[in-house]
Amino acid sequence: MKKIKFLEDVNNKNLIFVTVTDGTFKGMNFMLDTGSNHNVLFPQTYGQVKDKLVTLGRNFALTGIDGINNKTHGAAGDIIFCGNCYSTYFVVSPEKQVADMLSKALGFPVAGLIGLEFMKENRWVLDLVDREVHIRPVFEVDWK
Repeated sequence: MKKIKFLEDVNNKNLIFVTVTDGTFKGMNFMLDTGSNHNVLFPQTYGQVKDKLVTLGRNFALTGIDGINNKTHGAAGDIIFCGNCYSTYFVVSPEKQVADMLSKALGFPVAGLIGLEFMKENRWVLDLVDREVHIRPVFEVDWK
């Protein structure tokens, strides 16, 4: 089983962050958000990596922290954690000021959110005591 240590929360906000170590998002910090169904990219991040992503041909509804429902677009691409490459999609947040406020409050830049559906689909287990993500292997069974 592979593990990702949580990024140290220097301001003690008790939020969970991980840093991507390889690929398109190398060096970027993502918040693990069990309250979000989607993976979300903040607009600044999308601007940096959009040439490495595929724009999805549909709109998404994204409710911001202010409770307002926004229509926005999505993009698909690969993100690498612990040497595992995951093909996934991101909803692009239209709220630049939220990313700026979050980054300022935490003392480090935040690229976006990794949502609950991604964590469930990829068998991630959050260990809040040891402050790490356990990435469980996916076993494929051939019944033939």
